[in-house]
Amino acid sequence: MSESETPIKTPKDLILAILAAFILPIVIIVLLTQFVGFTKNSTSNSDAYTEEAIEERLSPLGKISTQPLAGVDGSEINKALVVKTSLATGEEVYTARCAACHAAGALNAPKIGDIDTWKPRLAQGLDALVYSALNGKGSMGAQKGSQHSDDEIQRAVIYLLNESGGEFK
Repeated sequence: MSESETPIKTPKDLILAILAAFILPIVIIVLLTQFVGFTKNSTSNSDAYTEEAIEERLSPLGKISTQPLAGVDGSEINKALVVKTSLATGEEVYTARCAACHAAGALNAPKIGDIDTWKPRLAQGLDALVYSALNGKGSMGAQKGSQHSDDEIQRAVIYLLNESGGEFK
């Protein structure tokens, strides 16, 4: 390309081209941000930001009442409470929580009924085995604090041990 073909012929043209290369994009960016800032916000006409809507979202999910329910006999309520407070059997908890690994021997879990594998564990005693079940050991995660109480987990351990050669009550 020869000199006569370039649009920049003088140093003044060069300075103007450099300034345009920097200033023009900045002006475009500023105009775009102004345009985006002035566009209508889709939530501005929404009822989501009213005091009532915010208060409803922040309100508790449920309420506790000590008033008797209309049309409900007190014995029905007591039956419901008895069902809720009764402990699950060891077999129920074992089936729900332990059988996934101990029935198949997954993750090196000792299988239920394998007396030879359970003998050294039985020698540790019930308290040590319940502690391991509640707090976890090896590949077994802690069972404490879940849908079953510590007493129910203990019942499951006793069931598992008794099915595997132990004699616990």
